[in-house]
Amino acid sequence: ELIAIINSILISLPDLQRTKYTNLKNKTKVALLKILQEIRDLNGAKEAIDEENTNE
Repeated sequence: ELIAIINSILISLPDLQRTKYTNLKNKTKVALLKILQEIRDLNGAKEAIDEENTNE
């Protein structure tokens, strides 16, 4: 379930950032939770930048 959530967020990230998060099936639950938090932070930063650029 965590892998599906992570993959759904990874789709919106650039390829360069996506390559960092491979081989998810072999990660522990703790590692997956950490990855999930990292990509949520990355995705949130991307959305904030996009919103800022739209408002200019």
